[in-house]
Formats: sequence, structure tokens, C-alpha cells
Amino acid sequence: MRAVANDNSERGGSLIFFTICLTMIIGFTGLAIDGGRLWVERRNLVTATDAGALAGAYESIDGTNGCDEAEDFVDDNSPQSDDFDCLLNGDRQVGSIEVAAESDVDLTFMRILGANSSAVQSTTKVDWRPDSGGMRPFGVCAEADGGAPQAWLDDPTYTVTFRVYFLQTVEACVASGSAPGNWGAVDFNGGSNSTSEFNDWIRNGYSDPIRTADNTLPCDLDSYGCYSGDPGTFSNSNGSALRDLMNSGEEFTFPIFSNAGGTGSNFDMKMIAVAKARLVDVKVNGTSDRRYIDLELQAGGLVQYQDQVLQSKVAICGTKSFDAC
Repeated sequence: MRAVANDNSERGGSLIFFTICLTMIIGFTGLAIDGGRLWVERRNLVTATDAGALAGAYESIDGTNGCDEAEDFVDDNSPQSDDFDCLLNGDRQVGSIEVAAESDVDLTFMRILGANSSAVQSTTKVDWRPDSGGMRPFGVCAEADGGAPQAWLDDPTYTVTFRVYFLQTVEACVASGSAPGNWGAVDFNGGSNSTSEFNDWIRNGYSDPIRTADNTLPCDLDSYGCYSGDPGTFSNSNGSALRDLMNSGEEFTFPIFSNAGGTGSNFDMKMIAVAKARLVDVKVNGTSDRRYIDLELQAGGLVQYQDQVLQSKVAICGTKSFDAC
């Protein structure tokens, strides 16, 4: 009788152990299957917000509502997502878009443990700015050298070389005053205008984007897109930096202005475009009326024109948190 009792006890213990193991196996299996489902949906949602933010950025650059485009892309890439959120900052030239979405995923095996669904989230931020390539401080009148820059702006599909003299008055670009000697030098940041600063911009470029205007009104009527000129630059003190840039053969960007006004430290230029070029010749010694630079405008090198960014640097900053930027 005692032996039979011991056998039943062992069988009962085995059943309990088997039940516990089976529950653990089902739990781990459920965790693997439902966890895989969550991972796949998370990846789909990341793709959706990445695509939405990029599409929204390009729409914003074109001047339309980027959030509407972003929502369409999120819906196309992750139809089951909900709780869409979008935030736009900045303008067509410099800005950002933040796209966030959330999706509830139905669980199967994890329901045994009381979890019917789980939410996954994704957030993407995209910044845009003009691809300046290192802006050089060569402000050029659109009508310089017989209007060569303006003709290229109207049809930027060819390569052309033109000459800019630093002592030259182009009537079409003068609103008031001739300001000889100031043409060509642009003070991008309103700083000290030291020779070393200009030489640094010549060699390495000004890193921040500049704004171009969508009109050609004089700066005293509309200051948007206006930058000061700086007298006394582009002389022998800049010769070494200019020759370094020329010898490098590097492509760079520079601003083109439509008109200018004032003289001396009050000289302002209305910038309407940014273009890519190479410096192919330079002369900064001798009398001021003989000093010049020759710029080679590149075919397809129109970067921005009259407040429109035609080519932009667009980069995903992060897909988990806006703080990644």
C-alpha cells in the first residue's frame, strides 16, 4: 500500500512540473512570436516616419504644406498606424520637420499573460538648409560683364566664365551711389570684417546659409536678403588666399545681387541668387581699376534663386527622438 502511494505522489509532482514547463515554453514562444510581430511593425513605422519626414521636407522646400505630404507617406507605408503628429519649423531655405506616429499591435500568445496589445512608436526629424559648399564672399552684380551672370540665371544649363572688376559701376545694379571699390566683398555676419576673417572665408568658405530675396527692391525699402559690403578688401592682403582657392580648382558657392545702394560702411547689396563656380584667374595688385577675379559658372550650378532652394542638403537626424538632432 505504501509503495503505491509513493508512485502516485511522484506522478503528481511530475504533472505539476510538466505544467510549469509547458506554461514557460508557451510564454517564451508567445514572447518570441509577438515580439517578432512588434519588431516588424516597429521597423515598418520607422520606415514610414523616415519617408514621411523626407517627403515633407522636400514639400516644405517647394513652399507647400510638408505635414500633409508627410501624413500621406506615413499612411502609405504603415496603414495601421495612428496618432500621427507633425511639427514644422523655419522656412523654405532653413528649417526642419518632425514626424511622429504610433501603432497598436494586437498580440496573440501574450494574451495568456493578460497583454492584448502593445504600442510601438517612431519619430523622425529632418533638417534642411542650402548646400552652400562653403560660401565665398564674392558678391557679384547680375549685370556684371555685360549681363553674363543674369543670362546664366535665366538658363543655368551651360558653363560660362566672366570677369568682375572691383572698381566698376554697373548702372543696372546701383540704386544709389556707385561705391567703387566695394563691389565683390560681402560681410556675411556683420562682424569685425578683419582681413583674417575674409581670408578664412576665401579659403574655407562661410559655413552658414544666406538668404536671397524674392524681389529686387532696394535695401532701404526691403532689407530681406540684403548684406553689407566691406570697403578696402580684395587687395594684396587677400592675394595669397585667392591664389590658394584658384590653385585648388575647388567648386564653391557665391551670392549674386540685383542692386546695391549706399557707400562705404553703409553699402548694401540685395542678394537674389546663389551659384556654384570656380575661380580661374585673379589679379589683386596694381591700380584698383585693374584688379579682378574671373569666375567660371558651372552648368547646373544654380543652388538657390529668389528665395527658392533648388538644391538642398537634407539629412535624417534621428529616428528615435528629436533630441538626436
